[in-house]
Amino acid sequence: MMNLKLLHLSDTHGDHHSFTESINQQEADMIVFSGDFSSYSIPEETEAFLNWFRSLEVPHKILIAGNHDDTFAKVSNVRQHYDLTGIEYLENSSIELMGLKVYGTPVVEMVFPGAFCYPEEDTQPFWQEIPLDTDLLITHQPPKGILDQGKNQDLLGSTGLLNKVNQLSNLKAHLFGHIHESSGLVERQGIQFSNASCCLNILNI
Repeated sequence: MMNLKLLHLSDTHGDHHSFTESINQQEADMIVFSGDFSSYSIPEETEAFLNWFRSLEVPHKILIAGNHDDTFAKVSNVRQHYDLTGIEYLENSSIELMGLKVYGTPVVEMVFPGAFCYPEEDTQPFWQEIPLDTDLLITHQPPKGILDQGKNQDLLGSTGLLNKVNQLSNLKAHLFGHIHESSGLVERQGIQFSNASCCLNILNI
């Protein structure tokens, strides 16, 4: 049985400093940022966010990008262009951390251009890459029907991603953002789902 306190944040769009005090009060084991730290998608903004993220008083930090984070999408190797010291950056990749197999992907199904955006039919290979033994899944887009209702009441999550999530027998938590109107936490069939758009969610795993 694990006893891990995890903080989840997403879609701050340059407003990350407003969460500093709340984060540093939590004495958490891990913090996950699930994309869209950018508002203007310029290198100076990215550097400012990374300086802030590195400074947080949380032992383990995990980061993925989102559809507004063009500065990451435009370089072939993020670690060669930006200082990610102390940060685990995941881009269609996995790590083992604190006894968890963690997988992260920035991919979003979207018809108009954006960082890491693809038509729905082109996202399936990315979802299939998610290992079946994943314990903690981090995506920018929600799965279909789970904390994904937009301002017009449309469900904006991915059906392909939901199908993959349903195959992950070890999954303990799925963290995402992207849909600002549906931030919150729900639990389904023993899995914690967290949309931390513009807010800080606290999970115990």
